[in-house]
Amino acid sequence: MNSPQALFLWKSLLKETLAQALSSRLLFLVAGYSCLILLLAGSVQLHNLPSDDKQSGQPWERALPSEKDRIGEEKMKEEGSLAIKGEIRLLFGAVKIPWIHFREKAIRFLQGLVGFFTADWPGLLIALLWTGSFMPEFRAGGIWKMALVRPVSPGLVVLFKAASVIAVLFLQGAFLLFLCWFLLGIVSQVWSGLFLWLIPMLLLQFLTFYPVSVFLGVWTRSGMVAVGGTVAFWAICWAVNISRIATLNLGAENPASAGLTTLSNLAYWILPKPVDYSLILGSLLGALKDCPYPHAWLQAWDKGDILPVASIFTSLLFSLGVLALAWFETNQEKDPGK
Repeated sequence: MNSPQALFLWKSLLKETLAQALSSRLLFLVAGYSCLILLLAGSVQLHNLPSDDKQSGQPWERALPSEKDRIGEEKMKEEGSLAIKGEIRLLFGAVKIPWIHFREKAIRFLQGLVGFFTADWPGLLIALLWTGSFMPEFRAGGIWKMALVRPVSPGLVVLFKAASVIAVLFLQGAFLLFLCWFLLGIVSQVWSGLFLWLIPMLLLQFLTFYPVSVFLGVWTRSGMVAVGGTVAFWAICWAVNISRIATLNLGAENPASAGLTTLSNLAYWILPKPVDYSLILGSLLGALKDCPYPHAWLQAWDKGDILPVASIFTSLLFSLGVLALAWFETNQEKDPGK
């Protein structure tokens, strides 16, 4: 297959994937979930929270008028600090969270909250549910049969199709996250570029787990199996990741911990690591200390038991292996056109 043929195939598959995405029965779920995220980001109100911008003067000079009236400017000057008693208000004030920190820390908390629902496991599972049936439906459609007429291996067509799904998901996710960043900046007047790390993190999570959906779709040609199997696989990986953290926290003095640690480490390094991804995401946002992560997770991170680069590399290596299996399985079929 030469370059013009590859480009034509890519364009055809990208159009077909866009059509699948728009005609999916789960489109309303994805659209509704996206609207809720945008509503969350756009309805934020920061009440009585001053900025931590030290260029604006001394702490008592940065206090809001209501705080000066409540505490007294002279008392603030004596203490040399700024007492904060404000609120984070969500959904236009329907939900109120008491807050005693500066506005910037509130924004990090909100960015972590939005990041959790978009680029962490809730957003990932929504994406996997939405795209899980794309491969089996593609194998049953006319474009699959048309692609096989060309001088290209069936396995390569599957890889091109998987790439088109990843591209569509990336575009949708990037657009949603950019809108969230813009809305948070408008309502808070704090513009943090760290939030945009959510875009590559969402792509990374999807790249890690979608190949399992591709393989199951190729192997079984069932959308239900592809979706259910991928979600179950994610749950297994999450449990393995949690168990590894738990065994590390048992300590060396526990005689049973040596064997458990060996087994959990073996499974941990083979499989993808969704909990590690959550912590990496929080670290990139600067929100690890501002969001309610479990203490055991933070302890493992602080001790250096989680290695971000190695975690990402081994997770993607597993995913590449699964994609290779999907390619091999497709090429081994006696009549892939059926």
